[in-house]
Amino acid sequence: MKNLFAVIMMLSTIGFANAQTRVGYVALAPLVDSLSAKANIKQQISDYQKRFELGLQQLSLSATRTSGPYDGYRYATDAEKEQELARLKALQVTIQQYSIGAQKQIDLKMTELLKPIQDSVKSAITQLAKTQGYDYVIDTSVKGLTAFSAGDDLTAAVKLKLGIK
Repeated sequence: MKNLFAVIMMLSTIGFANAQTRVGYVALAPLVDSLSAKANIKQQISDYQKRFELGLQQLSLSATRTSGPYDGYRYATDAEKEQELARLKALQVTIQQYSIGAQKQIDLKMTELLKPIQDSVKSAITQLAKTQGYDYVIDTSVKGLTAFSAGDDLTAAVKLKLGIK
């Protein structure tokens, strides 16, 4: 939020200092989502995610098989019960760690696959801003940032440049 305030203050002071400053805005996230390559990425991520889900299912199944019903320990000593509880807790921690690690790997893969698309969209925006004389282009898809009347909506022009219908 502080960065947003700083950007707005910077733009407003630049506007006073130089009346020729041109500001445009684009909703970057919907542009990226509308690219056909994004559908391919969704499928790749889905396939990648299924590998982790299968691993998690196997880990959970293994834990279930090895733990057996806890009721079977009704006649076990207190030490045996504590040992079994500790083992079950360790299995639970292992499953949680696997799940967290899997989510991190999926997020990294998503970032890796989206980077070329985001770079091409940003390149198109940069080229458009240079050719049309815009000093600043603001991404309105950033949470908390709203478009304001001081700028021009460049979304349609960027879509045209990227070949998006």
